Amino acid sequence: LLFLIKLLLEQIISEVFLFEVLTISNKIPASPLNGIELVYHDLITKIVALTLLSFFGALFILEREYTIEKLGNTNTQLKQSTNQLRNLNLKLHKEIEERKLNEKQLVLANSVIENTTEAILITDDQANIIRVNEAFTKITGYESDKVVGKKPNIMKSDRNNKDFYEEMWQSLYDQGFWKGEIWNTRKNGETFPEWLSINAIKNQKGETINYVGLFHDISDIKNAEQKLIYQAHYDILTGLPNRELFNSQLQKAIAHAHRNEQQVGVLFVDLDNFKNVNDSMGHDVGDQLLQKVAKRLKSTIRDEDTISRIGG
Repeated sequence: LLFLIKLLLEQIISEVFLFEVLTISNKIPASPLNGIELVYHDLITKIVALTLLSFFGALFILEREYTIEKLGNTNTQLKQSTNQLRNLNLKLHKEIEERKLNEKQLVLANSVIENTTEAILITDDQANIIRVNEAFTKITGYESDKVVGKKPNIMKSDRNNKDFYEEMWQSLYDQGFWKGEIWNTRKNGETFPEWLSINAIKNQKGETINYVGLFHDISDIKNAEQKLIYQAHYDILTGLPNRELFNSQLQKAIAHAHRNEQQVGVLFVDLDNFKNVNDSMGHDVGDQLLQKVAKRLKSTIRDEDTISRIGG
């Protein structure tokens, strides 16, 4: 049977070839059914030929549908891949823009750090210095390479005691920040006052990863304060305590004498005819006279005594 089918297929192929030749030559209509009618005269052969024709036609249709479906699936996959590539491209573009923004922010932050007048000191979680800015060098005299890797206590002075530093670190541990006045030492050994603020930098887990200190030299402010205090309590011309400081010292002396059942001596000295000196020789000479008298009087008293100019 298989042999007969093979022979039949070979005959069909040869005759179909003939049919195609006839079709091309326009001798007969180009129709498979007409070709079978013209080529085959036996009924059984016609039935087999029609069956094979239907079978191969069905195969062709199935193959075409499979190809169409496959092309459709391929097209769907291509669309999905295109969408994925588009999403990846958008994500990559967003990441690039974020990176550019972060780079700009880093450049800006670095510019701010290096150009601010505030000294900035950054340490790791173990208080080892990892960076300082230019203002730090100007204020302390220490170059960056001389302090990186070291502790901030290389600038420590003896003006602040142990309790001061313990309270400072306790505040950093408990609250995450500290600010206040502190005395440090420059590279040349000079002590100076600074206003310092320290902040603990924490990660998402709440762990301290860095400490950032910002400070500025307040020597001018302290000098101005001392000058104001001096002017408020001392006579500018003679350098002697003025009336306000004298009264304060007198009250302390009286209280001390009262506690110890002692007495306090007060001596009032007046310069007779001083007005005549100013009028006849000028105020400059009068001022010099007051300064000379103050100097002589100061040389005659003890350290615990007070001499004051309450007039003028």
